[in-house]
Amino acid sequence: MDIDRFLALLNDPTKTKQDLVTMRADAIRSNAIERVHLAEKVLEERFPGWRIVKSRRGGHTPMGVMFRGNRQHFDTAKDAYVWLIERFTQHYPKPFVEVDWETVFVAKGPRALYFAKSVSKLFGAAAHLSEDKNKYTRLTNGWYAKLVLSNKQKLELLMKFSTVAGLKFGSDWDWDFLAERHPQLNGDELLRDLEGGL
Repeated sequence: MDIDRFLALLNDPTKTKQDLVTMRADAIRSNAIERVHLAEKVLEERFPGWRIVKSRRGGHTPMGVMFRGNRQHFDTAKDAYVWLIERFTQHYPKPFVEVDWETVFVAKGPRALYFAKSVSKLFGAAAHLSEDKNKYTRLTNGWYAKLVLSNKQKLELLMKFSTVAGLKFGSDWDWDFLAERHPQLNGDELLRDLEGGL
C-alpha cells in the first residue's frame, strides 16, 4: 500500500481510535517510520491525549502537598492526606481537644464519621472495616482518621479543617499543587472543577 492510500485510510472519519492505533502498531511492526508518524499525527488531531492510559479506579495516586512552605511528595494520596491532617492538628488542635461545633464540622459528614476517638465509633455499623488497618490511622493526637475516602473527599475534609483552623488554601497549604497550578481559582471553585475533571 502506498503512502497516499495509507493517509486516506487514516483520514477516513469512520475509523475509530482503536483502528488508528492498530494501523500505527502495524506500521511499527513493518518498520515504516513515516507511516508511524502520520498515524500519530492523525491520532493527535482526532483524539488528543490518545497516549494517556487511564489508570484503573483506585490504586495509588502520587501526591504533592505543601504546608506553610514545606513541600512534600508522597507515593499515595492517603499518605499525603495523613501528613496534612497531622500538620493541621498540630497547628490548630482545638477541634480534637474541645469537642464543639468545630469538631462536628470537621469530623462528621452527612452519613459518616471521618474522625473519632475510637475505631469502633469511626466505623459504627460497618465494624468489619475496622479489621483492615489500611482503612484508618491513629493520629498523634490519639484520634482515629478514616482513610476509606476518595481524593475529592480528602480535599473536602482538608478544606473544612483549614476553614476552622484559619489556614488559607494556596498560601498556607496546597493539595496536589492545585492552587499553584490554578492560582486564579479559590478552594470552592477548585472543588467544583474537580467534579468536572479540571
